[in-house]
Amino acid sequence: ADRPATPGVVSLAMAQALYAEQLWSVLSAALRDAVDGDGSGLVDLADEYLSREPDGTYPSSFAVYFGVSCLDETWPTSTDEFFADGKEAGATSPTFGEAIVNDYLRCALWPVEPAPLAPVPADTEGLPPILVVSTTGDPATPYENGVAVADQIPGAVLVTNEGEGHTVVGLGKPCIDDLAVAYLVDLEVPDDGTTCS
Repeated sequence: ADRPATPGVVSLAMAQALYAEQLWSVLSAALRDAVDGDGSGLVDLADEYLSREPDGTYPSSFAVYFGVSCLDETWPTSTDEFFADGKEAGATSPTFGEAIVNDYLRCALWPVEPAPLAPVPADTEGLPPILVVSTTGDPATPYENGVAVADQIPGAVLVTNEGEGHTVVGLGKPCIDDLAVAYLVDLEVPDDGTTCS
């Protein structure tokens, strides 16, 4: 990559690598190279995070994500309040807190008023139990969120993956993959509270 590894690029590269344990060594090498003056590995990881195309363009997925996010939640409407919230988040999570909050600054300036949706009770009558898989070390979706989803869906079954990374089904962890295949193909529901280490 012929672009500089700016602080924003470094942050995106780190975020990308945290999604999958197999990228940790890639990030480590990219950081070592950057210390030696070559930031291309960090730029490549950031490009992967943003799904940059070979021609230098980006898909609309992040624009859509922020469009939905800005409309689904009520956000501060003043930039000062956003920056104050960012400082507070930075005190709690020094590595990413402030950057993540400030990434949503665009929502303070969004041209359409948000219209948060009210929670809708899950109507699961007549359906098989819903399988929820949550990972204890997920950097993007905290484990507690998966537990909360399972608690909100009547009859849902929670399977806990003790490990790191964002999403795990289909990534080669036999315990999880075997349970998921049995659920999806053979309609075998695992025991609620099953844990895969």
